Amino acid sequence: MVEPKQPSNARKLFERYEVLKDLKGSKIDDFKRGIGYKRAEQELERKAIVS
Repeated sequence: MVEPKQPSNARKLFERYEVLKDLKGSKIDDFKRGIGYKRAEQELERKAIVS
């Protein structure tokens, strides 16, 4: 009987890195939403167009 191959340490580290990167991105998005980033960005664009 052949045992299934275990993922390498490099593969495990890469997968953990990807999960952390996704988590970091979602936390940044939550922060931006919390401070009204999109609204401020739209105001800035509107002012730039008007000027």
